[in-house]
Amino acid sequence: MSRWKTVLCGRLLLWATKLGKLTIRWRFSGMDKLDELIRQGRPIVFAGWHGHNYLTLLAYYVYVRKRIRATIFVPDSPNGRIMAYFGERAHLDVIRVGTEMGPLQWAKATVATIRQLRNGCCTLISPDGPEGPACVAKPGVAVIGQQAKAVIVPASATSRPGFKLGKRWDEHWVPFPFSRAVIHFGDPIDTHPEDGPIPTTEEIRERVEEALQEGARRVEALCREAGPGLARLPW
Repeated sequence: MSRWKTVLCGRLLLWATKLGKLTIRWRFSGMDKLDELIRQGRPIVFAGWHGHNYLTLLAYYVYVRKRIRATIFVPDSPNGRIMAYFGERAHLDVIRVGTEMGPLQWAKATVATIRQLRNGCCTLISPDGPEGPACVAKPGVAVIGQQAKAVIVPASATSRPGFKLGKRWDEHWVPFPFSRAVIHFGDPIDTHPEDGPIPTTEEIRERVEEALQEGARRVEALCREAGPGLARLPW
């Protein structure tokens, strides 16, 4: 993808995010637990399926970004370069994976993300990214969480009306302007609990996958229950 196409797509994504912030009617679920984690200053890893990236990123942009700075890491691919352009202008710390995108490059990006978490940032991760399979968590989110002694917060989202990008592997969900959206933050998954044994990487991975599967069902139910009367946030 040429430079001008990357810039154009990145600007369109930024404009779409600002439009979504102003027009979408929001309902947030599970905010009390997230607020407590932010108050405690715990390192936070937000985990959400790749197909919900736009909505969960928008939720961060609307609610969290003024309270805690976030890090994302993106591959050196056409979509990754668009996300990098968007992230830098949305005041996110962007960690880029090298052009070869091999194990060494991903390892360096992982180490940089862990360092950012230890320095007080949160991070936004898609456990099934960057290439799927969809809705199957990979161990990377657990490894990052463990090494940073972070709390993983599962984030699920949906909106009505909206549409799926069916030709993408993740069937990415895109809300319409003036739609209603539900964001659910599930029970935090502490990778280093004070009052119990430290879970294994596989146990954390399984818990993240189960939480996001349950979260997807929950936001669908909440969206149906809310109907057209979802309250719009004042900021």
